[in-house]
Formats: sequence, C-alpha cells, structure tokens
Amino acid sequence: MFWRKIGELRDGEVAILGVVISVFENCIIVEDGTGKARVYHDRASEFKPKDIVYVVGLLISSSEEFREVQAYAIANLSGIDISLLRRVESLRRKVYERVEGMRDGQ
Repeated sequence: MFWRKIGELRDGEVAILGVVISVFENCIIVEDGTGKARVYHDRASEFKPKDIVYVVGLLISSSEEFREVQAYAIANLSGIDISLLRRVESLRRKVYERVEGMRDGQ
C-alpha cells in the first residue's frame, strides 16, 4: 500500500507517514506538512513527539483541520533517512504505474 499525504486523504483504508507532534493515552497527532491526523491506537502512548511513524488504518473522519484514522498498525521509523524513503516510494509508484500500463496494453 502506498502512503498518501494527509491533506489528500478522503476515505477508506489509508497509509500515512509523518511526525508525531502530540501524544495522548489512546491517540497521537501526526503531521506531514500537508495536514494533521489524529491516529487512534492502543499503543499510542508508546510514541513521543518528533517520532517518525508509518501508519496503516481506516480513515474514520475528515475535516479541514484534522483527519482521524483508526490505526491497524503503527511503525516507528525514527532514525531512517526520510528523504531517501520518499525517493524510494516515488520510484516504486513509477514502476507500479508502468507495470499497470503494460497490463492495460499501453
């Protein structure tokens, strides 16, 4: 599953990558430069501000200020080179689009 920018989330299952800016007992606030998301998960309190997280879950609400995600899983990616990870994801998307285009006869 490709991650999407928080500001682009509309509905369904989602994957996001962002920085934790606030931590609560059952929720973290994640920001990626395009928007903020409240991410609900049983392990939310294990994270701390400035952690870089990858979240997979279900978008349960969307407003102009916040998206809300019920997370299936959260991975702490702190310490990883985010610019390199974004580059790899961009290349993966391009390969996927070309493969899908070949299947469609393009």
